[in-house]
Amino acid sequence: MRKLSILSVAILLAGIFACNPMKKIETVQTSAFSAYEDGNFTEAYKLYEHLISMYKESGKEVPPDVIEKAGISAFESKEYAKAKEYLTEAFAGNKSYRLLMMLIDTYKNIGDTAGLKKLISDNIDILKKNNKNDFGYTELFKVNYATGNYEEAYEDYKNIKNPDIDLFPEYLDVLTNLQKTKEAEQACKDILVKDAGNIAALEWLAKSDYNKAENWYKSEISKYNKNKNATTYAYLRRDLKKISAIFRSARDKFEKLHAIDPENKSYIKYLKNCYLRLDMKSEAAKMDKLLK
Repeated sequence: MRKLSILSVAILLAGIFACNPMKKIETVQTSAFSAYEDGNFTEAYKLYEHLISMYKESGKEVPPDVIEKAGISAFESKEYAKAKEYLTEAFAGNKSYRLLMMLIDTYKNIGDTAGLKKLISDNIDILKKNNKNDFGYTELFKVNYATGNYEEAYEDYKNIKNPDIDLFPEYLDVLTNLQKTKEAEQACKDILVKDAGNIAALEWLAKSDYNKAENWYKSEISKYNKNKNATTYAYLRRDLKKISAIFRSARDKFEKLHAIDPENKSYIKYLKNCYLRLDMKSEAAKMDKLLK
């Protein structure tokens, strides 16, 4: 009789669940929430996916907290495509900082730069309220730089109060692409005050000095060769002194760079040329050996 009673109860419960889909939903929802609270996000994600399907099949609206937890579980399980879907829906109804940061990471993980840019731009105020102003503009700078939007990247960088020093090479490239030469030069000088061994700044200034001196040197030699006389020779000697000072400035910077990275062939070539222009033949010969 006892066996029959248990079987009867099981049949009865099955009938109740079959007639009441909300009971099934409540059971799955309880299991999903339990897995979520335990940090078992892979299991929670699977259960929430099933739960959302059950809600839709029963014609019921999916509760916002279910969508949110499904998104968080998907994110934690590295199911980024689904995380984007659920977190976007959840964030539309709950503009929380936590969901925004998860969405930002989700867009970055799936490589959606256009979506990332819009997401941050539209919600920069949320980041500001949570003392993440620099984070927001840094991410925008990176996206705009990577996609060649140098004007926007330039403005983004200006909005960063304390830019990470690792961003400087990219910012310098932005200034160079925008032909903001004087601003780039000053930026290099400013950063060298804080970081005397900054390679990007040293290299930019060294190349700038070298190119300025080399172009001036060729121009003056060309002018003199067209009209050789005592007067033009006097002018040439005067200008060569100024040009030599710029070559020495370039040489000093390339020597620092060469000390930092002795294997860099570019630095060796520039040094060799600087030494030749400064009539430092033995030093130029040493550089020439390093190039062989």
